[in-house]
Amino acid sequence: AARDRSWIATDAGVTLAVGDSALLLGDWRFGATSILDVHGDPRGNIFLGTEGGGLAGLFFASSGNGSLTSSDSTLAGMNITAIDDRGFGELWVLNNSGKLYRVRYNESEFLDFVDFDFRCDTRSDDLAVTREGERWLVANPEVGEFGDPGVCRDLATDPPALVDRPLLTAGVAASEVSIDADGRIWVAALAQSGDGGGVLAYEVVNPELV
Repeated sequence: AARDRSWIATDAGVTLAVGDSALLLGDWRFGATSILDVHGDPRGNIFLGTEGGGLAGLFFASSGNGSLTSSDSTLAGMNITAIDDRGFGELWVLNNSGKLYRVRYNESEFLDFVDFDFRCDTRSDDLAVTREGERWLVANPEVGEFGDPGVCRDLATDPPALVDRPLLTAGVAASEVSIDADGRIWVAALAQSGDGGGVLAYEVVNPELV
């Protein structure tokens, strides 16, 4: 939530509520377009991953009224399934094919979109981004696809380093990844045959290693 407000994604848009009574403050509708992810940045802007409508932004920082802006043709027609921000006007998003995109923006609009392709040598389902710009991605190939499940670390280079990105949790059916305020990496793991699900925590002890 941004500015201590709660944002609720629905199958037809996004709703803004506040307080224990869920007082309705705003209701942005997109017709038949479902919202797959909601992300708020430190400035109070809200970004929406839509089903089939690309990325949308509700920019509050400049006007305070929630100016709605949609992404350009780069992401048009895509399902945006995961969003995270680095701060400094920089978003990272995944589409339903598992490809990674960097999106830069200012106080009122999107500025540019860059295709970073597949970063874990296979599709990715979720991501978390550090303030230094490292991307931690959940690798989750579908049945019959190349690659293994797990979490990989993508270094903060621009353009991204063309290096092998080994999975840190090889064999673990990861579903989500998050980074806490101390920089620890938290991974949600699905239950598998002979192995229960749970939560794994990692700490980077040598930032120079991939």
